[in-house]
Amino acid sequence: MIAGLGKAAQVALSGLQEYSDHMQKIRDYFEEKLKEALNDEVVINFEISERLPNTSSVTFVKYPGDAFELLSKCKSFIASNGAACHAATQQCSQVLTACGIREQFALRTVRFSFGRDSTHDEVDRAVSELKAIIFMGKYGSSLLNVINRGPISDF
Repeated sequence: MIAGLGKAAQVALSGLQEYSDHMQKIRDYFEEKLKEALNDEVVINFEISERLPNTSSVTFVKYPGDAFELLSKCKSFIASNGAACHAATQQCSQVLTACGIREQFALRTVRFSFGRDSTHDEVDRAVSELKAIIFMGKYGSSLLNVINRGPISDF
C-alpha cells in the first residue's frame, strides 16, 4: 500500500508543471475574454500580483446586486463569492477588504477556479453567460426596458 501511494505521488508530481501551465493559460484566457466582453464592468483583482495559476478574483463593479445574487443566476458553471474563507456566506470578505478593496466592491467579487480539464469552450460559454447576466441586471429582462432607456453602448 505504501508503494502504491508513493507511485501515485510520483505520477501526480510528474504532471504538476504541465497542469499548472494549462490552468494559468485558461485563467489568463478567461480574464482576457471577460475584459473584452465587459470592458469597464469588471476589475481583475491582484492581476499584477503573484497568485495561484488556477484562480481569478473578479469584481463586477457595475452589477446592481451582489456576487451571491449574480451567482444564483449562473447555469453553466459554478463559482464562489468573495474569498475562499467566505464562499458560503453573503458577508463581505475580510481578506478582500484587508487587501484594500472597498466593501461595496468586495460584495460584488466572484472567485473563479479552473482545473486541469478546463477548456476554452467552457470559458467562452461562461463569459457569454456572465455578459448576459450583467446586461439583464443593468437593463432588465424586458425589451421595453431596453427601448425606454435608449441605445445601449458596448452591447
